Amino acid sequence: MATLQQAVHFATQYHIYDEGMGVWRERNEHEQHEAANAQVYDRAWWWPELLKPKRYKAVDGGRGGAKSWTFAQALLHLGSQRPLFIVCAREIQNSLADSVKKLIEDEIRRMNLESYYRSTREEIQGVNGTRFVFKGLRSNPDAVKSLEGCDICWVEEAQSISQESLDMLIPTVRKEEYNDDGELVWQSEVWFSWNEKAVMCPVGERFPKDNPYDNTYRLRVNYYDNPFLPSVLFEEAQACRVLFPARYRSIWLGETGHTEFQILRPEWWPLYVDYTDVERRCTYKFITADTAFETGQENDYSVFQCWGIENRQRLYMLDEVYGKWEFPELVTQARKFWKKHSDPTYGRQVREFWVEKKASGHSLIQTLRREKIKARGWLPKKFQFPDNKIAGFKEMSWIVAPDVASGETTGDVWLPHESIYPDIDSFIDHCGAISEDDSHEHDDRGDAAKMAVSIFRKMGGGRKHGRRPTKPNGGT
Repeated sequence: MATLQQAVHFATQYHIYDEGMGVWRERNEHEQHEAANAQVYDRAWWWPELLKPKRYKAVDGGRGGAKSWTFAQALLHLGSQRPLFIVCAREIQNSLADSVKKLIEDEIRRMNLESYYRSTREEIQGVNGTRFVFKGLRSNPDAVKSLEGCDICWVEEAQSISQESLDMLIPTVRKEEYNDDGELVWQSEVWFSWNEKAVMCPVGERFPKDNPYDNTYRLRVNYYDNPFLPSVLFEEAQACRVLFPARYRSIWLGETGHTEFQILRPEWWPLYVDYTDVERRCTYKFITADTAFETGQENDYSVFQCWGIENRQRLYMLDEVYGKWEFPELVTQARKFWKKHSDPTYGRQVREFWVEKKASGHSLIQTLRREKIKARGWLPKKFQFPDNKIAGFKEMSWIVAPDVASGETTGDVWLPHESIYPDIDSFIDHCGAISEDDSHEHDDRGDAAKMAVSIFRKMGGGRKHGRRPTKPNGGT
């Protein structure tokens, strides 16, 4: 947030953000006239910070913050001061239409720089030798190698950049210039702009909001920092703030925890704090297992979860373990988990071990059955769940979400408080990352929970009196 002296820059020509009250208000006629004459809405207040030398410049936030426009302005200005080789990169670029080339061209016209820059089919060139080129990073070693000589690399939509691309990019952009006295006079820079996702992305983890690095300019900007915010976006943001507070915080304020594509929202999961009482009330106790195809670093985990159902009214997660295990260790972990929850001194005995019939699940079922463990194969269609993963998670969401139309404030699926299971927050974040656009990296723990929800519904739970809860994410 800027200082009070900069508050005028938190403004459009017709609205102004009152920092003292923390609200937007309309300008009066005199203020509108002053704003139009002074053109205070021409540039963002943080624009000059981009002109100062810093190895990294990382700016994130919500929709409407003018991050891309401000980056383009600053790069065009810097490129007019001295010859620069500027690479505009993104994770995936199938064609120039995917790049920020048109945005930069539009900004050239808006800044009246047509006589200084000219656009060719592949790049943008300045009369002093400055060049803007546009590259995709994923699975493109030649593109990454071309960054070695660049002065500034701007990564747009950096929330999509993979850890692999980030690890290759940063050490590659390393150009330095020294004067005759051996003093460093120029160091290449890497700029990142992004909208935060449901959970922290690799670039967000590398450049946290509470920036600890002296060589980094770190900022979060939102729509109220945009000096040329269109009125239609302002009105849309305010409507979202009133009607959908969680969505507003994610889309418009850039906070992690929810996106418009999110299927299982973090606020839907109620927590219980008394394990003994919950376990005592459960009338049916079972285990679900989702097994991975392979155990490599990029592969999913194998997951075992123990669940309890209370008289078809509520479903409780009781326990969970997960890891990347080769098959012999997978069997050992499964046997150990079954034995733990079959011990009468631990509570009600587990009755069935449900394993999804895929990957190593087939072999695990046969192995457990030979050991007299009641293992059963799980298939979506037998529980009236779609085969498609995303559709299956949407089906699950109708059970997990509270039925707001009926006045419910909590759903029917309860999780243990962190005092019982310290890793529960990571489970909630894991499920929160599962999205309709299938951009999430893993869904193994969600898969095991989906199995439990399907079993709960098959036994008559989750849809009281045959009701079908209002579909989340705006559907019916």
